[in-house]
Amino acid sequence: MACLGRGIFMKMFKKCIFLLMACLIFTGVNVYAGEVQSAENEAQQTDLQAEEVGNASRTKDAVSAPSLSQNVVVNNIMTNESANGIYDISLPILKGNEYVKEVHFAIWSELNGQDDLRWYSAVDIQSNYVIQWDVRAHYGLGNYYVEAYVELVSGESICVKKSSFTIEQSKPQDVEITVDNGNGIATVSISNYTNSSLLKTVEVAVWSEAQGQDDLLWYTLNGDEQMVDIKDHLYSTGKYLVHFYITDITGYRYFGGSYDFEFQIEKGIINITPKSDTAFQIELKDAQIPGGIREVSFPIWSVKNDQDDIRWYTAQESNGVYTTEISVKDHKSLGNYEVHAYAYTTGGKQIFLTKNQFVAEVPKIGKIDVPDDKFDKEEGRFRIVLSNIENSGMIQKLEMPVWSEENGQDDIIWYNAKKQNDGEYYVDIDIRDHKYSYGQYNIHVYCTDITGDRFFAGKTSKEIDISKGSLSVNKESEEKYTVILSGVNVPGGAKKIEFPVWSDVNGQDDIQWYTAHKQSNGDYAYQISLKKHKGLGDFSVHAYATTPNGEKIFLGKTSFQTLMPQIGQVKVDNIDHTSGKFQVVISGIKNQELIDKIQVPIWADVNQADIIWYAAKRNSDGNYVVDVDIANHDYRCDLY
Repeated sequence: MACLGRGIFMKMFKKCIFLLMACLIFTGVNVYAGEVQSAENEAQQTDLQAEEVGNASRTKDAVSAPSLSQNVVVNNIMTNESANGIYDISLPILKGNEYVKEVHFAIWSELNGQDDLRWYSAVDIQSNYVIQWDVRAHYGLGNYYVEAYVELVSGESICVKKSSFTIEQSKPQDVEITVDNGNGIATVSISNYTNSSLLKTVEVAVWSEAQGQDDLLWYTLNGDEQMVDIKDHLYSTGKYLVHFYITDITGYRYFGGSYDFEFQIEKGIINITPKSDTAFQIELKDAQIPGGIREVSFPIWSVKNDQDDIRWYTAQESNGVYTTEISVKDHKSLGNYEVHAYAYTTGGKQIFLTKNQFVAEVPKIGKIDVPDDKFDKEEGRFRIVLSNIENSGMIQKLEMPVWSEENGQDDIIWYNAKKQNDGEYYVDIDIRDHKYSYGQYNIHVYCTDITGDRFFAGKTSKEIDISKGSLSVNKESEEKYTVILSGVNVPGGAKKIEFPVWSDVNGQDDIQWYTAHKQSNGDYAYQISLKKHKGLGDFSVHAYATTPNGEKIFLGKTSFQTLMPQIGQVKVDNIDHTSGKFQVVISGIKNQELIDKIQVPIWADVNQADIIWYAAKRNSDGNYVVDVDIANHDYRCDLY
């Protein structure tokens, strides 16, 4: 004992005194945890602790206390691995083995508390109590705890030593995942395990991130590699999660690690090539889907009116390139088009890949014109010409609704334009088809393209006006006047031209409507006689045209003035008092040609009871004479 040093000796001495007292009280035998000769064992020694085992059957009556020479001295618990998961656990008895009846080991894993605690009875081999312990009798690897109990011949059981040891879990040092993206195959390689002899099975849980764990599969490794085929995982693409679990030789399964990989979609690109004005080739190249592409479809539609004309085209595959050819005639409009590409996986799942656009050029009307040389103003006919047309090959037809501004669209007509050899389109218009309306004519152009889509393409207008001309009056004589309307033009022709004429005396009581005669020079004229009217002096003249549809249109007006007859002298002459006769002579008359007749009222009675209107007779000298006989006036001798 001296070789242990004075400090250690004193410490051990105190322990012995304490244990001796305990043995005298409880068991009568002193069990001493002896010193181990190696420095390493010295460092691992622990104080002896007396713990009573709960098994009442082991308790016996106390025996008388032995002498110190009867002390039981034990060494530390020895643990040595002899095979895979099998250990030799021993407790050497250095002294006092004759007092030892049995030695027991209590062993349990740190995992889950003491749920796997088991008691083992040791075999005495020359004062070395040994058990062969197999970890398979427990659950899990890691830290294990060992307590050694010495059962004395007295029946007492005392925990004399505690120890622990660790069995390291098996773990792989090399994990690699290789991906064959085209075929949709991933190879998970797990190898180079630590403590591989303690490994029972390795399981790999694999699932795609896309839809949670709807495609979760568990693989049990047979060797170092496990192949993961996308077809077994609903052909899901994107990120995959790989967790692996190790089941050790005790049957305990623990998490070994997590990794991930990706089945990546190569979306490719869409190329669009015009084959003609109306046909386009759609091509998808450089597309790849893990597990393979079963089919590629192109949904294509014109942007106008959203997707009302969407059509799905199935592509043809050649050397990994998917193509189809479309005609915009199979859609409903021109302009901007959208092209999407969808692939169907081998499992039937539809996946959007990419998109592109193209433009089917829309026809444009550069010029809408009514040429002067195609305007027959007299007949009321004109031609509308459409020229400078772009993308004319995309035109199915051109229509022109035409109507006059008068009375709204009551005369609207839709005309189909005719195509000329030079590529221009035209329509001939006759106002007789538009109720002979005058004023502004509205002209719109609508294009129906090769898809059947009709759209507004432009507009213009044309004025169809009546040239009202100028109205004049020529004096032919004091009695006759000629009314002339020159420079008049009524498009479509005038049914008739009329001159209403009246004297200003007494308003229009003598109005006369004269139908004019068309002259060789295009003028309209009529010679009027003042005799058909009731007054002289100021006359009013208007002009009206009657259109072919019966409408009277005011053209203009003028006036003229006639001379008035003038009487120079009225006298009573040739009075015959015997016969009671006399004459009234009217002389000095001017503008006699304007006189139709002269009447002379004569009476003698103050109340005009005998009044007679005499018509004067014109003499060769130009004078007018009235012969009066008083017999016609009741022979009144009075002032006449």
